[in-house]
Amino acid sequence: MDIAGKTPKLFHGLDRVFFAPFHPDTLTWDKPVEILGGPVKFAPQGQGTKTTIYAGNRPYYTYTKDNGDAGDLEMYAFPDEFLIWALGWVKHSSGVLLKLANRPQKPFAFMYETMFINQAEEQDLLRVLYYNMTGAKPNITYATDQEGLQISTGTMNLTGAPLNFPGIGDLTSVEITQGESPDVFETFFDEVWVPDATVIA
Repeated sequence: MDIAGKTPKLFHGLDRVFFAPFHPDTLTWDKPVEILGGPVKFAPQGQGTKTTIYAGNRPYYTYTKDNGDAGDLEMYAFPDEFLIWALGWVKHSSGVLLKLANRPQKPFAFMYETMFINQAEEQDLLRVLYYNMTGAKPNITYATDQEGLQISTGTMNLTGAPLNFPGIGDLTSVEITQGESPDVFETFFDEVWVPDATVIA
């Protein structure tokens, strides 16, 4: 099958970010909820450790262990619903958000959409799903207004660890393009998509 024309060439834009609370004991996720707050940037970077074995006075074998991805999610605002789940914060009966310290971080699936121009010079959409994310307390910088509005953004460091799926192996994330799999793409944000091991080629 020739898919050269469908592969990404230039990425641009970040739109529609979602989270879905993850329950590791049952390997299930709640229905995804959109994180409303103006996504600005997400910059995941691979995390891993490199091991080199030497023999005969030279490198004999090199192996890099994939420990998942980590990166900063920049938003104009992080909704309370997301912070309460991810960081263990609570909402007081008065409506005040209590930013409790040293609470266990809760895992969640993280999903987003970006745009790209493919090798055939066509516009397409890409949706990405991380299965096992955790987040850290966001950093926000406030600045005084000068001649115009000084809009503040916040960043939260997200870490996506591999998750073992029986019959498949350790999986960090999946991605799907609108052009290649329109049926899966259409319902991708409705629930956390789990691959079926029987259809792996």
